[in-house]
Amino acid sequence: MKKIIIASFIFCVLVSAQEIGARYLIITHDNFYDAIQPLAEWKHKKGMRTKIAKLSEIGSSSVQIRNYIVNAYNNWQIQPEFLLLVGAPNYLPF
Repeated sequence: MKKIIIASFIFCVLVSAQEIGARYLIITHDNFYDAIQPLAEWKHKKGMRTKIAKLSEIGSSSVQIRNYIVNAYNNWQIQPEFLLLVGAPNYLPF
């Protein structure tokens, strides 16, 4: 029961971050999404609005990732100040 409540809280926090922006943007391959959630939660508890973006949502090519970051910086009310790319060489297109 406790995990469901925490998961729901994290989901609500991340959804609200998507709507208005985030100072800490995490872009991750879907395989690493569950592993990165504790970091996002910790950053949020420390007062830093955090957004996790999965490659399945934003696109997996380097151009799509770049465009997502540029769009976030130019259009979000709270612009990203920090970017974390999560993955491995065979998961991220760099």
